[in-house]
Amino acid sequence: MDALLPRPAAPLPSQSDFDPSGGDLDAQSAWKNFGGHTLAEAYAKFLTVPEVYQEDFMFMGYRAFAYYFPVVDYYLRSVSLAPDDLGDCEAAMLGSGITNQLSAKNVACSAGLIREIESLHTFVIQNVARYAATPKDERRIRREWKHVAVAIQHHRSVTKSQGSGSTST
Repeated sequence: MDALLPRPAAPLPSQSDFDPSGGDLDAQSAWKNFGGHTLAEAYAKFLTVPEVYQEDFMFMGYRAFAYYFPVVDYYLRSVSLAPDDLGDCEAAMLGSGITNQLSAKNVACSAGLIREIESLHTFVIQNVARYAATPKDERRIRREWKHVAVAIQHHRSVTKSQGSGSTST
C-alpha cells in the first residue's frame, strides 16, 4: 500500500498538522483516529469502519491530508460493493472531503497532490458502477466527483494567476 503513492516514513504529520488553527474538534478527532499512524496502519484502521473514518479526511489539516491521501486513493481503487451492499462505499463522501480540502482558504496544494487527486478522479468517474448499489447512488457519486474536478480546475487557475507552481505538501 505504501508504494502506491509513496510518502516519507518520517516524520509523520504532527498534531498541529491535523489541527493547524487549534481547537477544531473535527480535526482533533482525525488526529485521535489517525495521528501517529503509518500509511499502512492508517489504511488498516480505515478499513475497519470506513463509514466512520471517511469524514476525518474532510477535516484534517492540509499537511495531514496530503500525507494520508494514499489511504483514500488505495481504498477507492481497491473496494467494490458486494451484491447485497446498500451503501456507496463512501465514494461520494470521500469526494466531498477532497473538494473541501481543495477549497480550503490559505492552502495551496502541491502540484504532485493535485496530479494524484486528478488521477483518482479519473478512476472513480470511469468506475462509478463499482461503488453504487442504485442509479441514484451513481448520480450522487458523479455529482460529488464533478465538484472535485471543478475544485481542481479552480485551484489550478488560482495558482496560475498567483504565479506560483506549487507549495507545501
